[in-house]
Amino acid sequence: MKHFLTVIAALLVMAGLAAAQATFTIVTGTETPIGLANPGEVKCHGGLPTGNPFAPCPPGTSGTVRGQQRILLEESSDARTNGLSYGIFNANIHKDGTLNVWGTFRLEVSEGGVWEGVWEGRQAADGSVSYSATGHGSGGRVEHLQLLLDGAYPAGSLVGTLRIRILTPGK
Repeated sequence: MKHFLTVIAALLVMAGLAAAQATFTIVTGTETPIGLANPGEVKCHGGLPTGNPFAPCPPGTSGTVRGQQRILLEESSDARTNGLSYGIFNANIHKDGTLNVWGTFRLEVSEGGVWEGVWEGRQAADGSVSYSATGHGSGGRVEHLQLLLDGAYPAGSLVGTLRIRILTPGK
């Protein structure tokens, strides 16, 4: 009987630990740039800015972008990550056509709530982009949640693919 009660107690402890664990929800989606709220400051070394936010300096030159404000449409398989994202874009542009990129974002969820966070990535010489972002939710259905996002834009595409992990903390 004592052994039976020990097994029951151990099962109850394990069930409690399982209930307290954080969970991830995997989400897929797309991201589409829809506007440029502010072109930011573009400096090109060895040429003049092109005016193109996706190729700000002429080929073969280096430069920087600071404080560019982009508006993006986020659409996914989970309503908690759908809405308009307002991002700050910064870049160091290299002569070989690659860019190191980073910034902040604020995703205003269509159904209420806001994700805010930071992102960083790289643009290859062919124009393809990959980046990662981390954000924290406030308000609505995203209160106290964490967002881990990986995005990729194939060369020549104005639509990126997203793989999102939403972390719901344990109790």
